[in-house]
Amino acid sequence: MRVAASRYETVLAALDAGVVIHGADSAILDANERARQMLGLRDLDGRLASDPAWTFFDEDMVPLPIDEYPVSRVIKELEPVHRQLVVLQSPSGPEVFVEANALPRFDEEGHLLEIVVTFIDVTDRVARRIESELVEQHLREVALTDELTGLGNRRAILGAADHAVATTGGAPLAFLMVDLDHFKMVNDTHGHSRGDDVLQQMGGEIAAALRQGDLLGRFGGEEFLAVLPGTGLEAALAVAERLRGLVEKAGVDYGVSASVGVAIREHEESAAALIRRADQALYAAKAAGRNTIREHSAMPS
Repeated sequence: MRVAASRYETVLAALDAGVVIHGADSAILDANERARQMLGLRDLDGRLASDPAWTFFDEDMVPLPIDEYPVSRVIKELEPVHRQLVVLQSPSGPEVFVEANALPRFDEEGHLLEIVVTFIDVTDRVARRIESELVEQHLREVALTDELTGLGNRRAILGAADHAVATTGGAPLAFLMVDLDHFKMVNDTHGHSRGDDVLQQMGGEIAAALRQGDLLGRFGGEEFLAVLPGTGLEAALAVAERLRGLVEKAGVDYGVSASVGVAIREHEESAAALIRRADQALYAAKAAGRNTIREHSAMPS
C-alpha cells in the first residue's frame, strides 16, 4: 500500500497540470504542487470550492457563479465536465486561463465519493488566439478604412448605404454627395503632399458637420458620401449647409469649398439609385457655380 501511495504522490508531483481532489461536499482532500501554485495557496486541505480565497471568471472576465465552478457542476449534475475554459484569479498571482476537467468517482452503490479536477494552464494559447483575433479585426478595419483621411473607404460607405436602405423601413433616409471645389488647384499649386493634408482636414470638417448616427466615407478622389438615416429633406439640407459652411471657412486659404448634392429616398429605391440621384444633384450644384447645395427632386410615381 505504501508503494502505491508513494507512486500516486510521485505522479501527482510530476504532472504539469494542477490536480485537486474534492470530497462529495466539495472540500479539498488533496492537491498537487502545481495546483497549489495556480491557486496561490499552500494550505488547501479542507477548503470548500466556495472558498473566497480564489475566484473563477469566464473568458470575458465575468465572475462565475459558484454553481458554475467545475466541481460544483459535477456535484449538481453527477456528470463529468470536460474542457471548461475558466480564468483563475488567485490571491498572490496574475489571472491564469485554465482548461478545467472534473471527473466524479462513485462507490459501488452509485454514491458520489470524490471529484478529481485538473487545471491545464492555457494562458499562452489563449493569448495567441486573442492576438490572432485582434490582428484579424485590424485587417478588417484596414480593409474598410481610407488610409489618408481615416474615414470609411468606398467599400465601407457603400456597405453602410446598402445596410441603411435595407433597415430603414418606412423612415426617411438622405444621402449627401460632397465634392471639394477647386481641389485640383491645391495639388497643382502647393503639391500633392499639401493636397493630402487639405483633403484630410476637409474630411474632418465634413465629419464634424454630421450628427451622431450619420455615416461618412470617402467615395473617391475628393468626393465624399454621407448617409443620414432617419433624415428628411429639411434636416438633410440643414446638415448640408452646415457642412458647406465649415468647409468654406476651413478652406479659405486654399480657395477650397464644397458643393453638395442631396437626395431623399423615395419609392423603395435601391442604394445605388439613391447615390445616382445625389450625384446628379451634385453636378447641378457644380453647374450652379460651386460652393452651393442642390437637391434632387423625387422620382415620379
